[in-house]
Amino acid sequence: MNINDVFAHVDELFESKQTEKVEPYLLECLEKAEKENDLTSVIPICNELGGYYRAVGSYESGIPLYRKALDALDSLDLKGSEHHATTLVNYATTYAVKGEPREALDLFEQAAVIFEELGLGQDYRVATLHNNMSILCRDADDPQKALEHLDKALSILGTLSDSESEVAITYTNIAQAHFELKDYAAAASNAAKAIEIFESVSGDSDVHYSAALETLGQVSMALGSYENALGYFGKVMTLTERDYGMDSLAYKAVSRSAEECRRLIEEGGNS
Repeated sequence: MNINDVFAHVDELFESKQTEKVEPYLLECLEKAEKENDLTSVIPICNELGGYYRAVGSYESGIPLYRKALDALDSLDLKGSEHHATTLVNYATTYAVKGEPREALDLFEQAAVIFEELGLGQDYRVATLHNNMSILCRDADDPQKALEHLDKALSILGTLSDSESEVAITYTNIAQAHFELKDYAAAASNAAKAIEIFESVSGDSDVHYSAALETLGQVSMALGSYENALGYFGKVMTLTERDYGMDSLAYKAVSRSAEECRRLIEEGGNS
């Protein structure tokens, strides 16, 4: 089986809006690969199909496929390879979006160890891995552990070229973790660093820019500076409407924060 031909056809199906044909096609290919004991094709097909199920929210259908891919990697004596690490990352991502952060963290950490052992500890993928793990740590109510992962991500990104946007995103994540720890000074400082980088690289065009502004709004609100907070939230609403629309969950969330600020200001609570 030519796996490149398989993926080329999948791309064609997506491009021609025939997404309903993707699942049966990949299942057919997987069945054929298994019958032929073509394990080198089983692995990428399982990863592709697992990603499809993740995208459509059918997480329970994807999980057995990643286990099948891991078994195939073991049979091919590819444990500890980049392919192994990549499969673990994909597997972990399914658990992450499924809302099971601890399972996802365990798999991400296994992947990080493999990348380190392969001498890829300073690879961009590892920085992304630590950023993802930081989000999961926050989901698991462990912002301090999140900061440890973010420090690792920042140290890697600092060695890479053309990584300014990723550095800014990481500073935003650091700010949010500090906010959860109620270290408002550190939260504001890191959010300001993120904003400075975003503005120097791409103005306000990066979709992640608003998250840094929103963090400053949250800090201002926590400190009782409701007028300042409302100003930040207003900017975030404008950017979020531009990037995601007024019907998006992100827009509705920041709208609620802005409305709460207005209520508190009307009650005379601004400082």
